Amino acid sequence: MIRAENHIELEAVRNWTQTWDESQYIEYFESQISDRQKRLKVRSSMEENIVKIKKLCRDLGEELTFYSYLQFLNRIIFNCYFKKDNSALQIANFYEEIILPADQETRLKLFAYDGGKREVGILDVTVDGQIVGQLGEQSDMFHLVYDACFLTEDELFDEGNAVITEKPNHPSFSVTSVDDDYLTLKIWKPEALKVPVHQFVDQFLYNCTTRLNLNFKRTLFDLPFEKKGKPLQTHLSVEPKPLDGLPLLYFNSAAHNLAPRIRYLAYYNAIAHFHKRATHLVIRQKMQNMFATGNSMSSQDLKKMSRSINTLKETFSEKEALELVLRRALDMEDITQWLNADPLRKEWYSMHPERYREIPVLNLTSEKELLRTLVERVYALKCSIEDARDEHDNFIWIARLDDALLRKEMHLIRFLAAQAIECWSLGVLADEELKLLPRAQ
Repeated sequence: MIRAENHIELEAVRNWTQTWDESQYIEYFESQISDRQKRLKVRSSMEENIVKIKKLCRDLGEELTFYSYLQFLNRIIFNCYFKKDNSALQIANFYEEIILPADQETRLKLFAYDGGKREVGILDVTVDGQIVGQLGEQSDMFHLVYDACFLTEDELFDEGNAVITEKPNHPSFSVTSVDDDYLTLKIWKPEALKVPVHQFVDQFLYNCTTRLNLNFKRTLFDLPFEKKGKPLQTHLSVEPKPLDGLPLLYFNSAAHNLAPRIRYLAYYNAIAHFHKRATHLVIRQKMQNMFATGNSMSSQDLKKMSRSINTLKETFSEKEALELVLRRALDMEDITQWLNADPLRKEWYSMHPERYREIPVLNLTSEKELLRTLVERVYALKCSIEDARDEHDNFIWIARLDDALLRKEMHLIRFLAAQAIECWSLGVLADEELKLLPRAQ
């Protein structure tokens, strides 16, 4: 097991600590504690805690050691500044992310047994001949931070007054047993990467596959196994429907532990599968209406009509096609019922979040406005994920797009994708509509 302190630079720790945003600390605990009295109890000391830690790091100078630094910290600080989502941690120049073998062949190369003793492989990572990190066993800091962070918030704030006293609240190492299959990628020289760490991890995984034939994947840290309680016992009544296979594959793949951007685009692609079908149906219905007038047309008129129809087909934008799909898939009652099922959900989608003010909110005043704002919100997120500013002018750019935002948005795009699949699949379209579609559709 790697000892993280051997790779953590104390000067980097001092500088990193000075960058901590006190408001982030307050925002974190306020979002976690529902009880107002608890919030009032700890709020007054929150900002002071961070200010004191910053001052101690500055004042100690050369006397600062890694373990004396840990004595300043509490579990809230670990959650707020050390933990990166539920898959990585960062302490100054030291970054560590959970990585799993993606197949059995890779797993057999990384884990071996000799005389009944388990051995874990080591893969040093070099850039320009310099070792910048390593893939292998979890570090001691990984155990420390995740043991502390995966206690429930009630446990964190109900441990007496330890969280808000002057006394050190340093949690012990490795109380929780971490899954043996978890490897971690540790990076301790980020300045040598020349790209942000999260981008480097993507390139590392890519190079493992292309150059070593080793396939790895990211994952999320699982909560410690709860030994109390009973397992789920229920039933699921399934009504088999002839739903289209490809959008179902997109939809189901989004349930995997993939990056939120990939998951969001998977759900979006489940909807986008029906864009062409929706535009074809609108065009063919317009053609049918033209011929239904009963008026005879000259060959010249028919040619003009054909050109008009082709032009109409080409002028449908992706955003307009998205609107066509959602217009058929949803009605006011569907989306209102879904939003009202969870008050926090309704608040999130119908009010401007403080951190993401540019996101279009859902307007529930009319069905027309609801559809318009739904399309604006989904299309803005999709184009912002793809960084498509040079290709699409007519969308709202979301500057502060991050994984936390996308995880919250996943509920809506998943709901919309499910509605689209069940509404637009060939097996559920009416016979007269199927006749209007090309066979390829």
